[in-house]
Amino acid sequence: MNIKKNILIAISLFNLISAQILLSRNNFDSQWQDMQQEYKRLCKSLKNQDLEELENLYVHPYWQTTKEEIRNFILGEPERNFLDNWQISYNMARREMGVAQTYEICYLEHCISEHTKKQLALFNESDFGLLDRDCYQFNCSSNTLGHLFYVAKVLENKNDLTIKNIVELGSGYGNLAHIFKTILPDTTLFLIDLPEILAIQFLFLKATMPDIPIYLHAFRMSMEVSSFATIFNQLNKSAHQTLKIDGHVFISESCSNVM
Repeated sequence: MNIKKNILIAISLFNLISAQILLSRNNFDSQWQDMQQEYKRLCKSLKNQDLEELENLYVHPYWQTTKEEIRNFILGEPERNFLDNWQISYNMARREMGVAQTYEICYLEHCISEHTKKQLALFNESDFGLLDRDCYQFNCSSNTLGHLFYVAKVLENKNDLTIKNIVELGSGYGNLAHIFKTILPDTTLFLIDLPEILAIQFLFLKATMPDIPIYLHAFRMSMEVSSFATIFNQLNKSAHQTLKIDGHVFISESCSNVM
């Protein structure tokens, strides 16, 4: 009797887990399709404004090649492990733990105020993207460790500045923006990047912050600004239809530089 009961319990658990896996897969497929639609809309908008022609002038040859490879990837079938894509992983996701990471851990553990530590503790890494949690001290990936370090640097050096707007030039897959928005929920973030990269950011941020409005924009700001720098990924409702960006913090992640 107990054997039959245990078998029935095991079957029920198996069916429940299978249903959850199927639901998760369907949700991700839907999110992937939403990303594709937003990406196509952006490309159409760029084309209608003749901004695509500026790429040869302003986009580095490396990224002209890389963006095409990422384009083919994001227009393909849904890939749950999208951060394992070679181009995305190589350009956006740091994975190793080494000397630099030891320094970052030391800084975060011993060199920042208790207030900043409490702010950083508000953030929990998402499993979306399936990065390994290499850093046991903060239960996060090596990539997130670096982003926590950047955020701590900003918080420790802002003095009495109230940060309302953050402008990020080159935003990876959106992880740094995710951390900032979690810690500073009233802040508006402007992510300036290539449309293919913005598509990845849209996918990641919509999944990890479903209640936060995200707007993708494509327009020309000035004669000096190229097409890749005219698309804003804004994580707030306010002022989402204006060209003016009054940034309090400017971050160039590709240069590991906080300005």
